[in-house]
Amino acid sequence: MQNSKVQSKRLLNRDGSINVEKSYRGPWFRDLYHRLISSSWGVFASVFLGAYLSANFIFGFLYWLLPQSDFLGMGGSEIHYSHFWECFFFSVQTFGTIGYGRISPIGFVSNWVTTLESMLSIFLVALATGLVFARFSKPLAKILFSNQAVIRSFDDGLWLMFRIANERQNHITDARVGVIFVYDEPQTGYRTFKDLELEMSVNPIFALSWVIAHHINEKSPLYGLSLEDLKARGAELIVTFNGTDTTLSQTVYSKFSYVSQDILMNHDFVDVIKRNENGSLVLMLEKFHDVKELRILG
Repeated sequence: MQNSKVQSKRLLNRDGSINVEKSYRGPWFRDLYHRLISSSWGVFASVFLGAYLSANFIFGFLYWLLPQSDFLGMGGSEIHYSHFWECFFFSVQTFGTIGYGRISPIGFVSNWVTTLESMLSIFLVALATGLVFARFSKPLAKILFSNQAVIRSFDDGLWLMFRIANERQNHITDARVGVIFVYDEPQTGYRTFKDLELEMSVNPIFALSWVIAHHINEKSPLYGLSLEDLKARGAELIVTFNGTDTTLSQTVYSKFSYVSQDILMNHDFVDVIKRNENGSLVLMLEKFHDVKELRILG
């Protein structure tokens, strides 16, 4: 049950991230693969840079502990840096199988340390390569959601509408959209989830803009609710999208949300589809978020 004095945040941010905090996450390494796949490129690069430098510092320290007589060419650099840094850069060369050949291990222990580092480098390089490939090959949908949802009246009553479009030039087949109405139950205070019935929830060929519409009739959870009522209940519309990317032959996903502040009453969307001179359809994405206020006759 939620505290009524606490102002609720939207469950789903505009970028698709979720506003949910977990009191216990467990050890950071328990789900390391998923963390590295889902993290930003900056975090991902920082983690592997840190792992790379740490491994070379550790092995450089081990080489530094060994006597110089265990290495051929150690101390023969014309650049006057410390013995530790010479060991560190030898570790970098060993880790990357660069093989300049100026320094080489000749002692029994130094050869075993080099063997261990070579095995570790194969493992880490393979791991990094797999993770980079997984991040690049992860299917991502470039679905554009209208900034606002609108409510307008037709002859059969009120309709809630928003629209989506594919920003890429590829085709998405069997596209499916679902909308969930999330709000705080006034009597109990519990968070309630209800599906909204859509006029059209499946699009076999998603090529142009697609207006998603819900009829606010007696069967709708939105029936009789004003925008002020939605705001008082912390209401949110969670939109989910999935379809098959014909270029990748993979399923792509996207999600978005609208809160009461994102819904405009008595508005409609500006038309974004036209035909050019050769008769083909043009989708004008520069006008995609534009809306117009409707005149109320009476």
